[in-house]
Amino acid sequence: MKTPTGFTAFTTITKIIFIILVSSFSANAQSITGKWKITAVKETMTDRLTETQQDITKELEKITNDLEQVVEFRSDNSYLTTIKKKGVNTGFELAGTYSISRNQLKLNPGKSKGTAITNSKFLSNPLSSRLPGKMIIVSQTGNTLVLHYGSERTTNGKTTAIDVEDSFQKL
Repeated sequence: MKTPTGFTAFTTITKIIFIILVSSFSANAQSITGKWKITAVKETMTDRLTETQQDITKELEKITNDLEQVVEFRSDNSYLTTIKKKGVNTGFELAGTYSISRNQLKLNPGKSKGTAITNSKFLSNPLSSRLPGKMIIVSQTGNTLVLHYGSERTTNGKTTAIDVEDSFQKL
């Protein structure tokens, strides 16, 4: 029997590492399927001129606590998300498709219906600010999912960055 050379051993180890990496990304794509209920939201606002950060999570807790949001990621790469005021049977629904590449989750919106009420304001699409097109999967275990996303807005010459981290629990 021939003893493997250093190059052959290196190649074998590289192949094993590649298989493990590909398997972990595939497992992540499969394991996101199911129904997920939002349990916590952390939001930070940054003034781009001064780079001053402000944690605005407390201000949003009332809104978050009054609403129930569930996202269902289906095995056919479609999703359905619902948002409604707690104790109310009707709300807002948004359906579409999703794809995962490494830790990037991309949502493609489709049909929507309904209206949600937040702080006495009617929002025709409250999920447009809650579920953007692209998110980063920060962590995902059997029953916990954490997503991160952000955006920038310029109003009256002032640019503000918003960073959001949503935590979900599997139902």
